[in-house]
Amino acid sequence: MPKREQQDRSNKGGGGRRRHPPLFADDAKLLPALQKPAFQVKQFTLKTFFELHLEVMGRRDTRAGCLRTFNMTVGDFEPIPPEKVPAAMQDFIRWSTNILRPSQ
Repeated sequence: MPKREQQDRSNKGGGGRRRHPPLFADDAKLLPALQKPAFQVKQFTLKTFFELHLEVMGRRDTRAGCLRTFNMTVGDFEPIPPEKVPAAMQDFIRWSTNILRPSQ
């Protein structure tokens, strides 16, 4: 069982641990956010993604809007190590600009 499900199940009894939202619960906010004027840009930048991340996360996570500097897991998925995040984000910025704004 993925770690997140284990944690959610352990919280059902009213224990002292904080219940986390389901994985990807905020993903539905991404497409509407991209339609906002602030994100109608010709070229995405790291700043654009930081602002978009804050928009989607609802500013409830103090780590939103910056590059990850720590190891983590998402369910049973282990993302790349934090030292590889800056280069991966630059690749993602180029790719997403081509996909989301292909005519510009």
